[in-house]
Amino acid sequence: MRALPFFAATVFGIASSAFAGVSSPILNEISAMGIGSFLDEDGEQEDWIEIFNPTENPVSLNDWSLTDNPTNPRKWIFPDVSIGPSEYLIVFASRKDRRPTSGNLHANFGLDTEGEFLGIFDESGTLVDSWEPEFPPQRDGYSYGLHPQSGERVYFSTPTPGKSNESEGSFAEFLDAEVQFSVPRGLYEGQDPI
Repeated sequence: MRALPFFAATVFGIASSAFAGVSSPILNEISAMGIGSFLDEDGEQEDWIEIFNPTENPVSLNDWSLTDNPTNPRKWIFPDVSIGPSEYLIVFASRKDRRPTSGNLHANFGLDTEGEFLGIFDESGTLVDSWEPEFPPQRDGYSYGLHPQSGERVYFSTPTPGKSNESEGSFAEFLDAEVQFSVPRGLYEGQDPI
């Protein structure tokens, strides 16, 4: 396992057609349960939020904000950082509240594994992107985000913090249904199909 130093988590990617016409950074992928080998600079697994800039120009995030509370849009405010075209930026949702102008960013809130609102606001307080009313319950070892081709929100069996999301191993929901048998339980003579 290795810690990601400074902005090593910000990696160039390629915008897909799913984001054509999008004019500002978007919430691209999250992990509300940490991911095995993806550690912060303290060597700790933390929740994380990935922001993607699908535009052709750099965007200053200075005074933008992230929140998990729609009634508190200025909950965590970005320092003077920019995100380049087709670039990814990770913000650890670690409750550590770190805002260096170079280095890893840490929000002052964590992500609820049962799901919650998540939003990013520009410097004027205008909602730029959100997952509302909330993202769905999260699972250990999986991330949740935007499918790279369709733009639909899906789970990823291979989380890709700081990189383009992979369509292979993505699915829309977990099936938690109880197993149902077509024959009542009991002892039977012979064979019965179930």
